[in-house]
Amino acid sequence: MALKHIIGRCISNPSLGILVVGIISTVMLQGCGSKSSDGEGAAPDVQDNVVATVNGTPIDRDQMYSAMEQYIPAQLPDFPHNQLLAATAGRVALRRLIEDDLTIQLAKINQVPVTDAEVQSRYNDLKMVKEAQSTRSFEDLLADEGMTEDEFKEQDIKPQVAEFNLFSDGLMASNAELLANYNQHVGDYTEPDRVHIERIVLPNEASAQQAYETASKTNSLDDVLEDNIAQPLSGGENTADIAQWLPTGQGAAGYAAVTLAAANAQVGTVIKPVLVEGQWWLVKVDDHRPKEVIPFDQVKNIVDWNVLTAKASAAGSLQKFQNAMEDMTQQAVITVKAPQYISLVKQLKSPVVPAAQAPTQEP
Repeated sequence: MALKHIIGRCISNPSLGILVVGIISTVMLQGCGSKSSDGEGAAPDVQDNVVATVNGTPIDRDQMYSAMEQYIPAQLPDFPHNQLLAATAGRVALRRLIEDDLTIQLAKINQVPVTDAEVQSRYNDLKMVKEAQSTRSFEDLLADEGMTEDEFKEQDIKPQVAEFNLFSDGLMASNAELLANYNQHVGDYTEPDRVHIERIVLPNEASAQQAYETASKTNSLDDVLEDNIAQPLSGGENTADIAQWLPTGQGAAGYAAVTLAAANAQVGTVIKPVLVEGQWWLVKVDDHRPKEVIPFDQVKNIVDWNVLTAKASAAGSLQKFQNAMEDMTQQAVITVKAPQYISLVKQLKSPVVPAAQAPTQEP
């Protein structure tokens, strides 16, 4: 469902990278506790825990570790031992934190500061979207990415809201406009009939049948994995691969045999092996959900965000926001304590201007 795209930032920013989770190596911030006196952006005496400051606002190691944990390309070879990857991740993470602080400060200067109520409202919207797509709580999903609710609000939601407040300042949308946009994009707020499963992929029918005989005794895939009858496709040791929601109606092509069998099974049971594209799937049914259209009242804030973003683009407000951010960056006093990242200050103040890009419709 297109609602998943709501978590993206309002303004395309190539420096932000891709949200992935990795393990933090303690060597990644080597040198952050050392004072540097050379190069533009070198910091004066500050506490050892501080990596950088933005107009006096400190960015500490914990913030940088957390940001690096989200943006390190952990799927690439030799992570976390590849120091080039570590250095790149540190630079991306610190740049993002500096830019986020500048955005939040600019919103305050322009008298559209981020409020706790706005952050909580945006968080609630994202929580609703993600929980509609999962059998687990949003808090559990965040925990999988090494984040707490408070960290997510501070690192992701607060800068989003600051951007939105700045470029949407003075813009309004009537309830009729919002309702018309909702009706136009109602498919984006619709989940089909679907089933959520855990699966193990086995190489042949004999091993699949053996695995089924083991799993069906307790309606659990754990025994199969522990007995080394099969290995998980993904998800880590001793866990089954957790698929996305699979539609049970139109759009189920390729998985029709699985979804048909799973749709007719009780939640919590393991079904007989199913052949899918030459592989045997052993499946446990986690949940069934019928087609669901999220009512307008529940997504009104999301619709408002989308409509005002489109209006801002049409009115040139997005470009004005970007210009204001460039001016803010030029005037800001940015200090970086870690020697390997001091050049970030020069890069921020002499950016390469990308081609103009209009934001996409959210969701």
